[in-house]
Amino acid sequence: VPAKHRSQGVGKKLLQHVLTLADAMHKPTNVTVRPIGASLDPEALEDLVAYYRKFGFEELDRGSTVVYMRRIPRLREEEVI
Repeated sequence: VPAKHRSQGVGKKLLQHVLTLADAMHKPTNVTVRPIGASLDPEALEDLVAYYRKFGFEELDRGSTVVYMRRIPRLREEEVI
């Protein structure tokens, strides 16, 4: 999300929409997490990882400036046996 539109819930709404679609199709969702721009600050990377964890993503692999994460689809209540 462009800097001037951050902290307004835009990214959260987009991500929730994508995850709803992925859940409906029973598909996992993968993200490559890295700070944009010139920021190679490890703290910025960890902030992004924490953000995606709130949505159920788990870490698959990690480099010094990137983290690969996956979220398995969630079943709707009526699909749980």
